[in-house]
This record gives sequence, structure tokens and C-alpha cells, in this order.
Amino acid sequence: MRPTTRHREDFWAEMTWMLFGGLHLSQVRSASFEVERTGQLIRQSDPDGYQLSVSLRGDSHFEQRDRYVAAGPTDIFLYDTSRAFRAATVVAPADARPGPDGRPMYPADGLIVHIPRNRLPLPAARVERLLAVSMTGDAGVGAVLLGTLKQLIAQSGSISDIGASTLAGVVLDLLGALLTERLDMPPRLDNERHTALFLCMRMFIEENLSDPNLSLSDIARAHHVSLRSLHKVFERSGTTAAAWIRRRRLDRCRLDLANPALDRVPVHNIARRWGFVNDSHFNRAFRAEFGVSPAAYRRHGSAMSAGVG
Repeated sequence: MRPTTRHREDFWAEMTWMLFGGLHLSQVRSASFEVERTGQLIRQSDPDGYQLSVSLRGDSHFEQRDRYVAAGPTDIFLYDTSRAFRAATVVAPADARPGPDGRPMYPADGLIVHIPRNRLPLPAARVERLLAVSMTGDAGVGAVLLGTLKQLIAQSGSISDIGASTLAGVVLDLLGALLTERLDMPPRLDNERHTALFLCMRMFIEENLSDPNLSLSDIARAHHVSLRSLHKVFERSGTTAAAWIRRRRLDRCRLDLANPALDRVPVHNIARRWGFVNDSHFNRAFRAEFGVSPAAYRRHGSAMSAGVG
């Protein structure tokens, strides 16, 4: 994988790992970071398996094959190590703890289980439907699986080879039960994840409308998704990201033009306030959206605003 981090000067990480019954379990604590696994890196090293990821602390963002997962503590998801992916782990400042030198540390914490492809007790076609899909680890089978993995890593130095082989079977059976259970659930959770991501993107846009340099790449980067995934989120909601930004900027301009308290503020200043740097472009866009020029709207704004959606 190719890693990057904002903590180049003070990055830290620690790993505890164990092999048991042909599976590999690790617990990783570290500063926030991002990783990318590309086709070139896969060709250099391909373990041909799946990895199960469990967030214990911090938020994980993961994308593989146009699927996006935003996972918080106790969330579980599965991905394919033979396919390209992007991932990031982010820790809020509120979760800081004192480091060895007294400075604050922001520890992301998670478990990863590497599973050879032929050990997963489900047909590949069924597993495919659950790659990069979030599953809960705080109730039901997911909670039992998570508790087992935490106990395993805590006792990693005191489990015999025979015990390790038996426990590997237990983990695989629990994972198989969790995946089967998730396959039988309606797609409501997927819709909820889409809705949550769409809402987060809308909030980000709203907070940055005044920035004339706001780009789709900025939005995608802030939410740890590709541009293609960003477009799909907006397409599922019946619009495009660019159209959404333009409409929200025009709405803000419309409200300001109809506000008597801003009558003395020039139209071009209002346009610039909401990210329009070209007067001609703003005038054309406003007329196309509302059917009148900005100046005409200002003259009759209070009367016209009731009829504008």
C-alpha cells in the first residue's frame, strides 16, 4: 500500500499481531493516515484474500469499486486485497490522549483479519455483494465476532497451536454467519449510508459556498472518496454536484437581493460574496434560473420571492 499522513513530523504507530489457524490478526494503533492500493502495487504483491476491518477508535473511510464505507467504532466491513482501494482513518481532536513526550496523540485503533480466499465459508458471488458494506459489531453476531477478536489479540501470546486452529474455525463460522445475516437484510442500510454521505457533502458545500475556488475535488477529498463516487452520490439524488453548488449560490444571492437591509450593496458584490467572480456569467446563470436579471429581481424581490422555489 502507499501511505500518506498529515503527521509527517510526529507520526507514530504500533502493531500487535498473531497467526492462528492460517489467519492473520493484527491490531494497529496510529496517528491519522491514508493509504492507497493500486493495480501496480497489487501486481507486485497479491496475497489473494480478503481482509476484515473493525474500527475500535476513530472513523474509517474506505472505497473499493465505487462502494464507499464510513465506519465508526465497532463497525465491520470486508474488502478484497486483490482489488484497488483507498482508505483513511481520522481521529477527532477530542479523542486526543497524552503521548510519551507529553504532547497530545490522536490514536486511531482498529483490528484487521487477513483471510485466504478459499477459507471464507461462502460462495464468491455472495461475498462479492458484501464487499465494502458496513456491518454492525455492537449487537448480535457482529458483537460476538468483535468480542472474540478482541479477546484473541489480548491473549495472543498464550494460545497453543491446537487452540489457535480451533479458534480460527470459530472466527470463520462467526464471520460466515454475519455475512449470511447481512445478505438477508433489506437494502435500507445502504440507502441510509448514501443519505448520510449526501447530507455531509451538502453541509460541506454550504460551509464553503463563498469560496470561489471550491472544486469537486475538494469535496471528494474532504470525504475520502473519488470524483467518480462523488458524481454517483449526486446522481442517485437526481442532480449533479456542480448543479447543486450553482443552485445553492444562486439561492443565497437571491435571498440577499431580496433583503432590504442590503439594498446599498452592489449586485456584483453580492455575487462575489457567494463565489461568482464573473459578472456576465452570474447574470446569465441568475436569469436562466429565475427568469429575470439580478437587478430586476432586486427591484421586485419581495414580491417575486414567494413564487421562486
